[in-house]
Amino acid sequence: MHRSFPCFSILASMLASLAAPACAQTPGRAVPSALHSLTFGFGGCGPIDSVRDTVIPQFAGVRFVRGTCVLEHGTPTSAIVGLDSDSVLYLLGSEEAFNFLVDRHPPPRLDSAGVLNYARLALELTGRVSVYARLLTSWDDLPASARLVVTWSEHRPSLILSQAAAQYWQLWLFTVAPCFQGKFVQLHQVELAHGRIVHVTDTLVQGCSSM
Repeated sequence: MHRSFPCFSILASMLASLAAPACAQTPGRAVPSALHSLTFGFGGCGPIDSVRDTVIPQFAGVRFVRGTCVLEHGTPTSAIVGLDSDSVLYLLGSEEAFNFLVDRHPPPRLDSAGVLNYARLALELTGRVSVYARLLTSWDDLPASARLVVTWSEHRPSLILSQAAAQYWQLWLFTVAPCFQGKFVQLHQVELAHGRIVHVTDTLVQGCSSM
């Protein structure tokens, strides 16, 4: 004898098939796509040359993956994403993304000994500089062609104004990065509050020209 199934069983089966999409990606598998999205585009990179896990002590609860590549005109650059134990994927390339990371994974309390390095890290994680950008710690390391346009009264190429008790910091620092014809030099004014970016102003000191 032919038996018929209740209509609700058929409907439940159809809904279940719609609710379970095929080929769904886990956050970890999405990491290469995230890196590509941060570097691809007009003047950007083609394929990413190197992808590797990166440890950032200030955010110990997050696994970071950094990709490096070369821009269309030959300048090396990088992008970085993070993935935490809750499977939250952080596309780090803006102030909003960086502050979201800080809100979910507050860094250790900042002090005058470590705030400059933290500020350089924040510049990278907001997409303002690449991993190749280093802090200028001595005027001797400034390209000779850039010295002609720098007006700076300090003995060192950095300045820290702080209210450490309130965890509010104002910093001025220089970064130097390689580019296709020499060195790329920038002056950054950074304001931090409890590890979050409040405001950043970048001033170009020297574009990609020879030393």
